[in-house]
Amino acid sequence: MKRLLLLAAIGSMVLVSKAQDYKKVQTLAVLKKVEDAKNELDKQIAANPAAATKPETYFWKMYLYNSLYKDERLKDKYPNALADAQDAFNKYVQADPSLKILKDNNGSDIFFTLYNHERTIGNDAFTAKKYSEAAESFAKATEYIDVIIANKFTTANIAFDTSMIFFTAYSYQQAKKDDIAYKYYKRLADKKVGGNEDYVLTYKFLLLHAVDKKNKTEFDEYLKTAKELYPKENWAAFEAEYVSKNFTLQDKADFYDKQDAEGKLTAEDYINYGSEFYNIPKEEKEKLDSAKLANFKLKAIDAFKKAFAKDNTMYLAAFNIALVNYLEFDAVDETIRENIKKLRDLNSLKDSEKDPKKKAAIDAKNKPAVDAIKVETLDLDKKANTYVDTAVEWFEKAYGILKDKANKTGNEKNLTNKAVDHLAILFEYKRNKVKGKDQKAYDAYDAKYKLYDGLHQ
Repeated sequence: MKRLLLLAAIGSMVLVSKAQDYKKVQTLAVLKKVEDAKNELDKQIAANPAAATKPETYFWKMYLYNSLYKDERLKDKYPNALADAQDAFNKYVQADPSLKILKDNNGSDIFFTLYNHERTIGNDAFTAKKYSEAAESFAKATEYIDVIIANKFTTANIAFDTSMIFFTAYSYQQAKKDDIAYKYYKRLADKKVGGNEDYVLTYKFLLLHAVDKKNKTEFDEYLKTAKELYPKENWAAFEAEYVSKNFTLQDKADFYDKQDAEGKLTAEDYINYGSEFYNIPKEEKEKLDSAKLANFKLKAIDAFKKAFAKDNTMYLAAFNIALVNYLEFDAVDETIRENIKKLRDLNSLKDSEKDPKKKAAIDAKNKPAVDAIKVETLDLDKKANTYVDTAVEWFEKAYGILKDKANKTGNEKNLTNKAVDHLAILFEYKRNKVKGKDQKAYDAYDAKYKLYDGLHQ
């Protein structure tokens, strides 16, 4: 037993005698004899293979291969130097997460090398619109620069690399990886990063993300910051988007009334709300009775009128008012046509009877229905005239704004054509209503009809 213990002690002494000595490697590295230092390290590892997995060994491999990579004289001789440095770096960080050895030996340069390398790869991928690849490289670069800043390896007094985080976020967004993009954009927004016009995308993304996630708290927080940093942007559109997607119809109406009363709505806001109140989704419309539907229709028209009052160049507001009235006229006119057909059908029953007594009986029987239809039709005719006159007024306003507008968009050209088409139909209707009754009015309406009918392009 004593002999075995003695052998064990001798074994320990041998291991101690073979313990890694990094002093020579360090000295050569300090003297810029990088290749000699690398050869010395390789020789020591060959003599003591167990030392290959020590944190100190990983550090010095990382340090030396990084130096070889950056040395223009030796770079070509060691084409895998950067990959070897990165491999050793990854193993070193796992073995020494506190980075004590690196800090004791002023070895932070590896972080800058890897940061610049990933940033270069990311830039190339970004330029080529390979956004997924760019995002991955930018994300790695961000990790490296975060460590650099956290450990004060740089003298720059910054909390993080703003542009690197932004391009990481933007690349992930372009790669359709919104949940990852969100994390990076959030870092910027939480520190209220602004100034650069590109960074406005940070807040636009986060606001839409909050809309999709129905996160009102986060939406309000980022909206407030966005308005402070970029006051000229149209943030009302984002508020409208949140309301549109996350409020019930009644919630929207209540919110609209509140903002309207407080004078907080822009012309664009009024347009958006008007569209919400008029274009009610089928599933919501089915839950409303006719009175509520009529109320929302009136609310829509009111919103469009307020939009035009705010901005009398807003042709869309004028066009929408006209269109709503035109559609109402069309529906009423259809009912009038149906009533006329009903009267003809009732009269045909009487006319087909030859016996005077039976004819009189049929006439007496049908009289209440005929009288009711006539009264209804007269009332509908008055409504139709009101809708027609209102539609004409607002279509002409919309056309008046659009007709001389230079460089019309496709949508603007389309609205211009629709305005003149509807005006032609409406004036034809007005002309036919006075035919044989008022020649002066007939001629005036006929001239208007011909004018607008000839303006379609």
